[in-house]
Amino acid sequence: MRIEAAVVDLRRRVAANLRRIRAKLKLTQEQVAERAGLATRHVQKLEAGAVNATFKTVAALARALGVDVSELCRRPGGKNPNAAETHRQGRKA
Repeated sequence: MRIEAAVVDLRRRVAANLRRIRAKLKLTQEQVAERAGLATRHVQKLEAGAVNATFKTVAALARALGVDVSELCRRPGGKNPNAAETHRQGRKA
């Protein structure tokens, strides 16, 4: 996969997972933004897939949502990309 395509794919994954997890937790974009120390407009743009998230932003969002960073980066509906390796090592994903 070309780097540009990989970046777009990751941006879409973060957007979809952010929306899904936020909705599951019944949080507003404003609440997530406040918890993560981000501007509400930035969270809106992230959910729309309009901007790329830095690692620092993804980590802040994960903390705000109470999930692991990998939950925001995985393919929606798919398995955690590190789950197979974790399972092979005898730990729970």
